[in-house]
Amino acid sequence: MGDVLYDLKRYEEARLSYEQALRLDPTSAEAYVNSTTILTTLSRYEEALAACEGAIRLEPRYALNHASKGWLLERLARYEEALTAYQEANRLAPNDAGIWRSIGDVLTTLGRPQEAQQAYEKARQLDSEEQA
Repeated sequence: MGDVLYDLKRYEEARLSYEQALRLDPTSAEAYVNSTTILTTLSRYEEALAACEGAIRLEPRYALNHASKGWLLERLARYEEALTAYQEANRLAPNDAGIWRSIGDVLTTLGRPQEAQQAYEKARQLDSEEQA
């Protein structure tokens, strides 16, 4: 139901639907991911971060959850924490060019241009391999 409401851009109703899903099954990683998505759409980043951390507790080996956490922490200007989250995502999915780019972006923001350049180069290399 929440997905349909989300697709209809009825975001607050979708949020309530996802909240209800979590009450019914607090062990559903999918419900936490959906909550993260809708709260992010609503620019409620602190709440989205809490939902994302719920998804990570349930599925700690899913790289996208860690990457989502990094993105949210960036939005909250918590760059060192964002870098840590992206590094964990990278540990789980070392061939994901998008994660490497995100690491480069955070390193740039942190004033670490040489490390950022290395991350961007790794992303370009992975993109080239994917197109080959």
